[in-house]
Amino acid sequence: MPAPANGDGHIACDLITWQHQAQHEPIERLAGRVGDELDLLAAMLDELDDLASGPLCPCGCTQEAIIGTATDIVQLGTSAAIAVLGLVRRNPGGVGFTTASSVN
Repeated sequence: MPAPANGDGHIACDLITWQHQAQHEPIERLAGRVGDELDLLAAMLDELDDLASGPLCPCGCTQEAIIGTATDIVQLGTSAAIAVLGLVRRNPGGVGFTTASSVN
């Protein structure tokens, strides 16, 4: 999960930090981070699917878990998208993807 910019929960600070990293982090490190974030994003989407497909707990804990996971997905997806944009803009050779079969 990308680290919040300063731990105070201000998304604007996070966006600025992620944009700075995308513009200045060494390409190899940025590419590695993108791969890690996309892998984590895939796992979190699976987790959200599992939570949403199960029965909702009467106490509200399942709904709370769904909201928390969805919030994390938005944060991680935004960070990954900004990093991918940085790779595309900064890497003159383009960006390649290696695909693997999905495990379901």
